[in-house]
Formats: sequence, structure tokens, C-alpha cells
Amino acid sequence: MLGTRTDDEQPVHLKPYGANVLLTGSSGSGKSTIATAILERLDEQQYQFCIIDPEGDYESFEGALVLGDPSRSPSVDAVMDLLEKPDQNAIVNLLGVGMADRPAFFEGLLPRLQELRARSGRPHWIVIDEAHHLLPTSWRPSSTTLPQELSGLMLITVHPDHVAPAVLSLIDTIVTVGEAPEQAIEAFSAALERSRDAGEPLEARPLASAPTRLENGEALIWSRSSGESPFRLRLAPPRGERGDPGRLDRVDPDLVWPGHIRVPDGGIGLGGGHASTARLKFRDGILAVLVAQ
Repeated sequence: MLGTRTDDEQPVHLKPYGANVLLTGSSGSGKSTIATAILERLDEQQYQFCIIDPEGDYESFEGALVLGDPSRSPSVDAVMDLLEKPDQNAIVNLLGVGMADRPAFFEGLLPRLQELRARSGRPHWIVIDEAHHLLPTSWRPSSTTLPQELSGLMLITVHPDHVAPAVLSLIDTIVTVGEAPEQAIEAFSAALERSRDAGEPLEARPLASAPTRLENGEALIWSRSSGESPFRLRLAPPRGERGDPGRLDRVDPDLVWPGHIRVPDGGIGLGGGHASTARLKFRDGILAVLVAQ
């Protein structure tokens, strides 16, 4: 479930298989948070996904293994070996790949993902963050690289009008957040209309809508095939915001050893209580402890 409509409180569901989604909005508007919530629900239902992560935004996602880091480029073969296992999701971290080389890396990976899908039907979802960098308007894919029946695609971008029209033409649902969300939908439609090769019908442009002001936790949704105007949605939160939220504390690395926490007198800023669970992760020499009480 994506969330509930603000006008009638009806639930809105994203098809777990066979849909193509564009997630867009201004920088810092919460696109990664929405993507995380969607991916958590897919993971709970045992759908497999592969995230192309140019900026390392998903490295702490619990339901997947990260391949690549700032000092090491991921290997396409390693990605495919991991995805051969139905219960494994992959995050392809491209921080170790030069900005200019990232589109070529992705162009080499996508046909391999398509081959795996042809054999196994997996991964069910391919998530492409910073899609305007990996799939720019100058990109001219072949029919084998980007078949028209491609589905299970989620594009995340600040600039939908900077994405290759051949890719935009596959999108059927747009989720936009941040300020002036209706402008992102208009930019998407205008980008398709400017492309002589897109072949989009006139109904691809949404019905005119007034400027929309979104509250925190809301998005503007448009389904291209519905014939309806875009509508506001109250988004379902990601796992970390459901129920009792955890919190992040910083611990001196000298106070811990692998797999355990040694708590000094006075505790570690946990309010004097005892944690029921804790996840440990080192970053920049500091142990991050995500505590759920």
C-alpha cells in the first residue's frame, strides 16, 4: 500500500509486479524515504529488487546487500551472481564509478538484468536513482536494451524532463513530492510531447489542476491511464517510522567489541532504560547504534 487518499481516505495500492513508477520531486523532499517504504513492503512480500544507487543513499537498507563502495567499483558479474539467489536483493553502489562512466556501467548491467528476468522472472523491480544521470535525454537504447514490454521499473529523479523519452514513455504512475508537485508532472508530460519518437497519445497529459500545497508526509499521484486528475495521497511511512521509532546514538568504538555492546556506567544516552534490540554499524570510526526500546 502506498498510502491513503486525502479526499476520501481510500487506500491506494501499487501493483507489486508489472508497474512502472516515476518518483520525482525537489531535492531533499523525501524521495528516498518514499522509495524505502515501497521497497520495504516489496521485501516483506518476498519480491526481489535491484537498486542502482549512484550516491550511496541506500547503503543502510536492511533488506539488501550492498555491492561497491567509494573506493571499489561494483562488478556486473557479482551483481548477477547475487541476484541468482531469489531471497537476495542487491544495492549497486556507484560511488566508486566516475560520474562520466556511470551511464556506460548501467548500459552494461541492464541487458544482464533482462536476461535474468527472461530466465527466472526476477528481479521483479529495477530501481534507478538519479535516473537523469544514468538515463539522460541523449541516451538512445536499442530494442534489446530497453524493450517496450519492460516493467517493474522505478525511476527516481529531480529532473524528469532530463530523462530519456524512451524510458519516460514506459511510466504509468507518477509520485511527486515537495514544492509545486504539479509542475513535475507537467514537466514529465512536456518532455514526452517534445519527443517525436515517443508516440504518446493526447490523453498522456493530465487534466489541468490548480497549484498544490502538500503537507508533510503527502505526495501528489497521477496514473496516466486513469483519465483522472492527479490527487493527494497521505503516504504510508517506512518501517523505521512505524510504531515505536528507534533512534541513533553514537558510541566510542573503544567501548565495544564485535557483536556486543559494553555499556559504561551511566549508560550511553538511552535514557537509563534497557534496549530490547540494537543494530550496530561502524561509520567513520563511530559505532552507530539504532535502538528500538
